[in-house]
Amino acid sequence: MVLHHAHTTHHTTTSMSLPQPLTVWAEDLDLASIPRDGPDIIPPLPANETQRLQVLHELEILDTEPEASMERVVRMCARIFQVPMVSICFVDANRVWCKAMYGHNEKDTPRRLSLSAWAILPTHQPAGFVIEDTHTDPRVRESLRFQRPDCVRFYASAPLAARDNTYIGVLCLADTRPRTIKEEKMLNLLDLASIVMEELELRFQRKRTHYAAEKAYTDVERFQSGINSLSEGLLMWDAETRRLLFANDGFQRLTGYSLSSARNQFELRFLEGSETGDAASKQLRTEFERLSRIAQKDLRPQAAAIAATTSGSNNSSGSSGS
Repeated sequence: MVLHHAHTTHHTTTSMSLPQPLTVWAEDLDLASIPRDGPDIIPPLPANETQRLQVLHELEILDTEPEASMERVVRMCARIFQVPMVSICFVDANRVWCKAMYGHNEKDTPRRLSLSAWAILPTHQPAGFVIEDTHTDPRVRESLRFQRPDCVRFYASAPLAARDNTYIGVLCLADTRPRTIKEEKMLNLLDLASIVMEELELRFQRKRTHYAAEKAYTDVERFQSGINSLSEGLLMWDAETRRLLFANDGFQRLTGYSLSSARNQFELRFLEGSETGDAASKQLRTEFERLSRIAQKDLRPQAAAIAATTSGSNNSSGSSGS
């Protein structure tokens, strides 16, 4: 018997009070219309398969190293539900890959042979998916995989639902003997699956933040390298506090002041470098005051470029801008 989320009103419901009534669904299967591979019935693809795979791959969880948080979850599930096997697995295009396992070492399973490939179908969610005995379930009872003495007989899973309720995998329990699962236990499994998914989303957000920070740092380095290559002097300051934020190499070369030295100047005299003549100094002071007035009027942080060049008249007065 398979229990799942009811979508139609003609099904016979149970007394369970999960998100939607659970119903017997295996008997409703039109097995003749589902493709086969020998004795194996191939699980259908969800209607949103393309989107589902895109969401799964964006999380960058496949083929990653084991994580302590996920290992704790499967160990805890084994204790709570008293089952010999637990998995956190993700359904990829052609395989089911386990992120965390307890009681087995089957990390990869062909999708066409996996019960989890059935479990992610929207028909079975969000109330979970249960097969009490694989020997009587019409989808898998003829499969050679489930006729071995040590095969899985009992299977129960809760969906790992990403954004837009896209089912990318399951938290599943398995046993080598037939059994049932009570409503309270199933609700616990659903809650634990939600916790796993929240952890994965947080992991994804942390990774995105790290990538963004690395990119921002690289962009700043490129910006500084570019403006330091300019022959002109460039200053950047906060218009409200009038605090200098940045001075490029050209400014230091033309004025004789480094950024730290310029910050210690309370007047505009820091524009008068040791090798700056009167004409160039006056030009710098005038331009700085004009730009500062504009910036203060806007009351927004502004960046201003101040260029000082050596003219013929400066040369005749003995001044140098470099």
